[in-house]
Amino acid sequence: MATFKAVVFATHIKSNGTTNITSRVYHNSEPEYIPTPYYIEPKHMSRSGIVLDSYPDAAQLNFNLSKIILVYDKNLLYA
Repeated sequence: MATFKAVVFATHIKSNGTTNITSRVYHNSEPEYIPTPYYIEPKHMSRSGIVLDSYPDAAQLNFNLSKIILVYDKNLLYA
């Protein structure tokens, strides 16, 4: 069964200090990464894939990321 999680890479930082939030799909011991349209400073993202409250509008961003992951999970279920 595949698992999904929002992650950021501290090594892929743009000049403005932000990095892309990606959705990690982990299946059969192999990770794949799907980019999202969201960018954030790595210090605002927890290791568990949650945007911290120190980020402005963290609740909305967490909601949007949850929706994206839910769509991936649903598409996998019906594939």
